[in-house]
Amino acid sequence: MQRRAAAKRGDTRWTRLRESLRTGLWFVPTLFVAAATVLSVITVIIDQHLSSTKAWFFFDGGPTSAEQILATIAASMITVTGLVFTITIVVLQLASNQFSPRVLRTFLRDRGSQIPLGVFTATFVYSLFVLIRVRTGVVGEVFVPRLSVSVSFALIVASMLALVYFVNHVAQSIRVVNIIESVAEGLGARSTRRSRWARSTRTRRSIRRCWAPRSRRSASTATAA
Repeated sequence: MQRRAAAKRGDTRWTRLRESLRTGLWFVPTLFVAAATVLSVITVIIDQHLSSTKAWFFFDGGPTSAEQILATIAASMITVTGLVFTITIVVLQLASNQFSPRVLRTFLRDRGSQIPLGVFTATFVYSLFVLIRVRTGVVGEVFVPRLSVSVSFALIVASMLALVYFVNHVAQSIRVVNIIESVAEGLGARSTRRSRWARSTRTRRSIRRCWAPRSRRSASTATAA
């Protein structure tokens, strides 16, 4: 009984952790932030080794221009992220009050909503980390991470595309037909998980019942001997 209770508690904890990772808005953006941090370190190291190299896609401005561009990108992305998130939560709150409270939960666990937020936060963090590596010559030598600034341009374009996709995705997700389908899919997935867990529990119980008499007979034989 103790083993059964411990196994049940372990399954419950794993299910709660998996559900928390799926329904939380923090997990996917955290992965994107970590990737953006690593990418900024890699591109700055490449810039340090290719400081004299010129290419058509490299940033061709000075340190002051690089600072202004990166600061503008970082400020605009954090503003866009906060504004989009606030407006979306308000819209979904109204939709949940009008249709079903499951709308908000479905939105939180939707990858189509988590990935754009991850792109926004990753662009902000990448621009911020590259910004602190720019040197204007006041302290130390002049250093302009040209490749890193060019990558920030690519990230801002990706953020704009993600913003368009995000707005369209939210507008489609609050339609009545899509709300009903998402609720039905969620209920179906939950019932499927419960049936699988019940089958696995019955299987474990049957295996224990099959082995229990054998272990008892072996124990009695050893005692008699």
